[in-house]
Amino acid sequence: MRHFPVRVALHWLRLAVFLAGACGLVPGRLSWAVAAPVEMVVSRDAGLVDLRIRTTVEAPHAVIWSVLTDYGNTAKWVPGMESSVVLQRTGDGAVVEQSGFARVLFFQLAVHSVVRVRELPPDRIEVDLVKGDFKYLKGAYVIKALDATDGRYELVWHGRLELASQVPGFVAQPLLANNLRGSFEGLVGEVERRVKLVQPTK
Repeated sequence: MRHFPVRVALHWLRLAVFLAGACGLVPGRLSWAVAAPVEMVVSRDAGLVDLRIRTTVEAPHAVIWSVLTDYGNTAKWVPGMESSVVLQRTGDGAVVEQSGFARVLFFQLAVHSVVRVRELPPDRIEVDLVKGDFKYLKGAYVIKALDATDGRYELVWHGRLELASQVPGFVAQPLLANNLRGSFEGLVGEVERRVKLVQPTK
């Protein structure tokens, strides 16, 4: 098998990521369809990647909250996540261990982390890194009512992350963006699935 110098491999990887962005596969600002449009804004500040994702969810607050706090089953609906285990229940949340893979194009990275989750009902859940394959991880989900009825909410994730491994920034940004995009869409998909389960059949 022919081996290429590292600088050549990085050149082709940089080109592949650029072409993917140009084709709309991993742009800095993303928009795609689930039940409602999902918007994602990504930026990079030195090694930190800043991600903000939002969508409108047609579901009761209780269903949205139940999915966000179902830490032990998260791997069932998040692509690339192989396990999610609650290590400890705390007075206001939990300590959760998660393992899986982050992928973009042909690049794949095993990711393991332990996070502390703090629940601030009824509208906020904060996540902080305890240890793992991140140098920095801090973010939060926010639920905002869009009308007076219990059935239409804006769901937002905003976080800042930095991988501990020596992944070049031009790879880390689309890698993390693609991973968080899949997690967010999987979560929204599970909310929609649970809504259908509780809706009366016509």
